[in-house]
Amino acid sequence: MREFGMRVVAAALLLATLTGCGGLLRSDRDEAMLAVHQSNALDYYDSGNYAQALDQTRRALELEADLPDMKLVQGFCLLKIGKANRDASQVDEALEIFTGLRQTSLLKLSGEPSYQVEHALGRAHLARALMHDDAIAHIEQRLSSEYLAGDARAADGRALKREHADRLEHLNDAVRHLQTVTNEPRGDTAHARIDLVLALNSLGGRDSEMLSNGRTALKQLEQTNRYWRNIQANGNSSAESKVGAELQVENNLKKEAMLRDLIATLHYNRGETEAYLAELAEMEARQLMTAVQHFNRAEIWEQRGRYDLAIADLEAFLRMRGQHMTFEQDDRAAQVFRRIDALRSRLRSRG
Repeated sequence: MREFGMRVVAAALLLATLTGCGGLLRSDRDEAMLAVHQSNALDYYDSGNYAQALDQTRRALELEADLPDMKLVQGFCLLKIGKANRDASQVDEALEIFTGLRQTSLLKLSGEPSYQVEHALGRAHLARALMHDDAIAHIEQRLSSEYLAGDARAADGRALKREHADRLEHLNDAVRHLQTVTNEPRGDTAHARIDLVLALNSLGGRDSEMLSNGRTALKQLEQTNRYWRNIQANGNSSAESKVGAELQVENNLKKEAMLRDLIATLHYNRGETEAYLAELAEMEARQLMTAVQHFNRAEIWEQRGRYDLAIADLEAFLRMRGQHMTFEQDDRAAQVFRRIDALRSRLRSRG
């Protein structure tokens, strides 16, 4: 797993295994096959082939059941596949694996559970909570129907309460595990902070914590990007290293854009318009603005009578959408063009 450095994590967990137990005797052939399956699992995971990685972890665990490194990879494979397929059972299986890892003494460093496993649990609980969001939306849509019979309506009402309760429990668990990670110097990374921000955002009512963690995560992302940019600029770096560094920077910029959007939205919802505009200005300076953000900011400029700025944002909105479709295909283009014309008319009327 790239953001954790899965091979580093695996090595740490393997060391815990070797120092925590006497070891079982295996044939030379089994030892060789075990090493192959472990290496293949990590390679497949890092290349995004989660189904193949999952198969390799299972093969390794058939040879040796007590392999925390393989169980961790197995859990993350199930989490990735479960999220992609919206399969709650696979995410639940990942949670069961991570919970077992947390409880085993093999993964305890100085009497505390491994921060990698804490992060894994935080991610899995967050993923499970978001699946409850989907279930809640589905039930609420059914309840909105006037044709739903009384008994079915009552059953859906009870199901809705359970979904809300389970969602809240998973979010609270996610925050608890992720806060444990960010309190550990080795685990306090931008990725852990971002996951914590997402959990706090979904939980609601904890704006100050969300904002503080979001700001910290932005600083951590910038520090990480400086490292990767130094690799890009280093004339002694291999071509492979430079390409890898470029991908890391691009990935971090996407995370930065997502974080800044969450922070900007928080300011907007709290009525902090100046802070909201300042955040969007920073995003624009860093070329992270999206079409939707241009459209939303145009509303504010129009309300303030800054028709020139509103027009500029609406034109940027159309240009960005035009990268993916023609104006004829865009069902919003005609309306936005009319709005631009009306704003220009207002500007002319001012003389």
